[in-house]
Amino acid sequence: MSGNNNSYYLVNKANMYAITNSDNMTLYYCNNEKVACEEVIEPGYYIVNKEIVFKCRMNGLVNQCSKFKIEENECTEDTIGKLYSATQSSIISLCLNVEGTIKSFVDLNKANSGDYIVSRGEDNIFGLVNYGLLRVEDKKITLDAEYNNGLKYVFVNKLKNYRVMVKGETCPMTGSPNILDRMNILEFMCSKGLCTMQ
Repeated sequence: MSGNNNSYYLVNKANMYAITNSDNMTLYYCNNEKVACEEVIEPGYYIVNKEIVFKCRMNGLVNQCSKFKIEENECTEDTIGKLYSATQSSIISLCLNVEGTIKSFVDLNKANSGDYIVSRGEDNIFGLVNYGLLRVEDKKITLDAEYNNGLKYVFVNKLKNYRVMVKGETCPMTGSPNILDRMNILEFMCSKGLCTMQ
């Protein structure tokens, strides 16, 4: 199977690889007409625009994908782990956590690419029990099961929307003189993208 550049296709493998819009199908990504398309094997969100998004989740040993359009318009307790977009905006965001009136989210663009911790929300596609370590790119969000910082724990800066801190990054500080702001540094233990807060 080959297709147009940078396109996703839902395919019914049981029906001679027919292209479909049905739910619970196999998703293929086609990068170049001259190269065979690749089957998407990771659970996650694969985004074309607000109107065309694919979500894939594991069902046993099979990755099943469906097409949908973003209908949520804000980050709330009900949309944790889901995509949303303000009504009059083309910006797509991922809701990461809600604590009282504080909403943590990441706008999907190249500048915000990186690893983030997401709380377990209702109907999460990643199979989370508590928290998950997600790899966020401008058009793709997947569980980062291969993440390894060489340390026992993963540290997150709450002030930067639950973005995973990397070596050499400045820690959040408070007061005068500046002291380490321990209230805004969270510590997680993660294995294969599934995390627990320490």
